[in-house]
Amino acid sequence: MSDKRLKDFQINDSFTGCFALRQCQKRTKNNGEPFLAMELGDSSGRLPAVYWEADAGEIFEQIADAKVVYIVGIITEFRDKPQVTVREIRIPQSEEFDADELLPKGDIPPEKLAIELRNIIETVSDEWFSALLAKIFGDEEILRKFLETPAGKLWHGAYVGGLAEHSINVAKICELTASFFPVCRREPLIAGALLHDLGKIEELSADSHFDYTAEGRLIGHIVLGYQRVRSVIASIDGFPKGLADEIFHMILSHHGDGDKGSPVPPITLEASILHHADALESQANAFKHVIERDMAKPGEFSEWVRPVGRFLFIDHYRGGEE
Repeated sequence: MSDKRLKDFQINDSFTGCFALRQCQKRTKNNGEPFLAMELGDSSGRLPAVYWEADAGEIFEQIADAKVVYIVGIITEFRDKPQVTVREIRIPQSEEFDADELLPKGDIPPEKLAIELRNIIETVSDEWFSALLAKIFGDEEILRKFLETPAGKLWHGAYVGGLAEHSINVAKICELTASFFPVCRREPLIAGALLHDLGKIEELSADSHFDYTAEGRLIGHIVLGYQRVRSVIASIDGFPKGLADEIFHMILSHHGDGDKGSPVPPITLEASILHHADALESQANAFKHVIERDMAKPGEFSEWVRPVGRFLFIDHYRGGEE
């Protein structure tokens, strides 16, 4: 492993180390010779990289399917942004790196997330929703994945523990919102909040970097989560169909509409609250990431944020004048 992270390098810094190979494409120079356009990553972030050497075509055949590469490189600048110019590249031996060290980590350790999750589950008194949550999160493999999986690949919660943190935060937002509306049924809402993104444990992989699984791309986390929860409910003898349908509806509608991936729109108060809580938490988390990423850079605004199509005003977060 490198003794420094990608975000710590400055222009003209030379370095060696193992990094996640997030992308690798063989392209052609103006003279017709091949070069490699790559994206490297580690726990601090990602950078574009290029390999110009004469053996680029041969190297591509060797590393195209690799998840981790060992490189000798230097930080250069392209269009006013840093990139890695790779001098040497190869596939490392397994003992040369720890894949977990290449993954971004959240601020909250998994053991604390597990305690928060358990504390919320213990507040659910309805026998059926309590049994459902206990059966799902009592499965050690499901719990492990839930605590390790990111909430997203790049946009929000893109770090180990992101899914659990997001789901817990959504449950807290739902709890607060429900207190304003006495008609709201808290028990299914909290259960739905904890389960709405469960399908992400199958949608996203976390090897040396985060990516979508084949199931994730073909089916998506909404349907994957619905299928898993439906299977677990089927194993709970006597689970009322009406309550099951409520949970299914919240999972299937939490993105709001078909344009955003939900097969049905929210048509219950609880589903509507969950949808907006999910959108609020995910966007606030993503904005927080952009602010933290760009605060050290000059200027009042962040870099262009493609998912929302705008710059973010960040000057006040670094202590700029009111």
